[in-house]
Amino acid sequence: DDGLLRPVVRPPTQRYNYKLRLGRGFTVEELAAAGISVKLAPTIGIKVDKRRHNKSEESLAMNVDRLNQYKAKLAVFPRGSKAKKGDTARSELVNATQNTCKTII
Repeated sequence: DDGLLRPVVRPPTQRYNYKLRLGRGFTVEELAAAGISVKLAPTIGIKVDKRRHNKSEESLAMNVDRLNQYKAKLAVFPRGSKAKKGDTARSELVNATQNTCKTII
């Protein structure tokens, strides 16, 4: 596993579709609903699958909620001396701890 955030999906076929598993990547529609651009997503640890499409509003809402939870916990460190838009404030970065758990959410 590469440690990137992945969506929750239902497997195909009647035998397995009662379960939930991690998918390959979030759809473009899910990212747009969460307010994340497709180019920004991989840079902040979110997997993207441009081939996947949403078939139901429930799965779309579930994965958008998952993205919003991730965004709330995310701390973006500034790369240079000056912080850019979207970077976390320096006062919050002092107390930030790195996630060492294999499952992100």
